[in-house]
Amino acid sequence: MAQLFTNNATTTLLADITDTDTVITVPTSEGALFASPAGADFQLVTLSYAGVFEIVTMTSRTADSLTVVRAQEGTT
Repeated sequence: MAQLFTNNATTTLLADITDTDTVITVPTSEGALFASPAGADFQLVTLSYAGVFEIVTMTSRTADSLTVVRAQEGTT
């Protein structure tokens, strides 16, 4: 298991998400800004909206769809 990193990866969401969504879609081709975790690898990603931050663990990425585990490191 390895934590993966990308420098200065910033994008927007393609659509609003709910607090239970575990797949987050970003605009076309912007998924490539992030790592491509495989197996037990992962990347931490920070979501922000109106001054509220949530850390999620991205466990996989298929093109522009990020599969995440929500509410990490005490965030909601």
